[in-house]
Amino acid sequence: MKKAYKNPDAVTYYIKEREYFGWRPRGERAVKFAEIKPGDYVLDLCCGPGMVSKVIREFVGDKGKVIGIDISPKFIKYANQLCNYPNVSFFKGNVENFDTYTHAEKFDAIVLLASWYWIKNKDQLLKKIKLNLKPNGRLLISLSADNLKNPQTHQFFLHYRNNLKRVISETFPDIDPSYLDCLTTANEEYFDEIISQVCHEGYRLCSKNETKRQLTLADKLFTYENPARTEWVGNFSSKVRYQIIKDALTKTGSELKNLQTIERHTYYLEFCTCTDS
Repeated sequence: MKKAYKNPDAVTYYIKEREYFGWRPRGERAVKFAEIKPGDYVLDLCCGPGMVSKVIREFVGDKGKVIGIDISPKFIKYANQLCNYPNVSFFKGNVENFDTYTHAEKFDAIVLLASWYWIKNKDQLLKKIKLNLKPNGRLLISLSADNLKNPQTHQFFLHYRNNLKRVISETFPDIDPSYLDCLTTANEEYFDEIISQVCHEGYRLCSKNETKRQLTLADKLFTYENPARTEWVGNFSSKVRYQIIKDALTKTGSELKNLQTIERHTYYLEFCTCTDS
């Protein structure tokens, strides 16, 4: 699993970002789309600072149980302070080895929010999750990206990618920025590939729920204060990556003078196992 959030600065900025945009709705969507009920046992993989776990705990109540696992010790420390209940436990560790911490516990729901890209051994994790779901249990995976189905956002995406390459070329003449063209594009085809990969491991898609939100260029830049969100830019320091993005966003804004907002969308993919009734 990616270790970016072992970086204390990345953790600090992530928490700052969640507070800026509001974290409670994400937890409420997890409860809704994973069909979590009072009394359920829920496993929150890549739980981060425990904000989603807190909302889930409020819903499952005293008779339920929540376990959160994340690789960042600073996230786990924050989570324990935020969500201090006797029936909630947080563990620092690689989510691919979650069974080390859950001790054969079976879950009504397992959620993996905004972290699919960073799981190294996806097939192995899916196999392990399947073994640890109760009958009729649910796996919820969320995936977020700029919504390229939106014409204005798609235009932004093309200009922004070109401007990133331009800024890198101007700043570092010896570097060929064409590697940016090889980065995965989070479009509908990519999302369908993920669904296919999960279903190949013995799951079926129960529901596909799409949510949308609008970001300004300033909002977009705010998210990139987090060094963990900029590693894709290239092998530069976090400060240099941030400056490259800032310059590219500024250029894009000057080219697209009518650009008001960029549309982000998130898919909440609810899966059950093929053996479920």
